[in-house]
Amino acid sequence: MEPELDRFNTIQSVYHEIDALDLSNLGKTPFYATPKIQIFQALKYLIQNGIISRSTTFIDLGSGTGVTTAIASYVFGLNAIGIEGDLHLYEIAIQLKSRLNQFTTDFDLEYIQADFTKVELFKELDNVIVFNYLAGDVLPVLDQLQLGNYFITYLMGGSLGLPLNRDQARQQLFDSASWSYASSEEKTRMINHLLEQYRSWRYLLNPPETAIYLYQKI
Repeated sequence: MEPELDRFNTIQSVYHEIDALDLSNLGKTPFYATPKIQIFQALKYLIQNGIISRSTTFIDLGSGTGVTTAIASYVFGLNAIGIEGDLHLYEIAIQLKSRLNQFTTDFDLEYIQADFTKVELFKELDNVIVFNYLAGDVLPVLDQLQLGNYFITYLMGGSLGLPLNRDQARQQLFDSASWSYASSEEKTRMINHLLEQYRSWRYLLNPPETAIYLYQKI
């Protein structure tokens, strides 16, 4: 088994052993679990194709139970930072890191319990890739990114074929089921922001009902 896949399986095994995985104690913040195998495949693709390197800092905005951030760090060796506002989710992430430390401490992983819209990390960092579920409040944070840095997200549902032009890209984003929480006005505002201020997004994967997309700030 390849080393990355072996470490990925370790994360999945450890995660399901954590006693605190009762998510009923969450606050008002919605929690959307990132598909684990998709983020594994996406980061593997980005590294293998030289889009990002192992010296890249991975920042997960709204890192939840910490699994995505752990995959970036424990599996692929990236310096990874997860920022999560919900205390219960943050505590699960800390447990996950503690369990992984029993296997090795040779990975750079940090979790911060904070509102990611109020944490200023990005003005001083270069060689960064930021991950988020396309929450509406992420736009002011992305504005802090330096030119050339990346934003990665995933979408579920909708038409997941490769867009041929800008209009098709806009429609595909608009139709995605990932936007069930957002109004039409919020969808339009975020889509315009991404397509106008970031390089045309790169289609990465198309696993069943999920697609991963990458944007580069220009």
